[in-house]
Amino acid sequence: MQKRMEIITIDSLAFKELTGQIREIAAYVRKYGTAIREENDTGKEYLTSAEVCEMLHISSRTLQRMRDAKVIGFTFVGNACRFRRSDIEKYLKERGTT
Repeated sequence: MQKRMEIITIDSLAFKELTGQIREIAAYVRKYGTAIREENDTGKEYLTSAEVCEMLHISSRTLQRMRDAKVIGFTFVGNACRFRRSDIEKYLKERGTT
């Protein structure tokens, strides 16, 4: 079965508006899509101490010792200590406990 191509006509002004909107959407996707991909690729999702303790099956004191010994990377967001999910997953993988 052969498909037929259909021709659709559109007013010139409507066409210009439509292509302008498509350009705006494309620019938005380029700008924010890249940022989202980079965030997902680099694993910039941050976890709380409680979440990390649960993932590693350790106490908060043990987590503090690991921080002090620089076994696990961390950062502060405001006054709150946070851990990158990718760092925790890397730690688990290195120890063969994924």
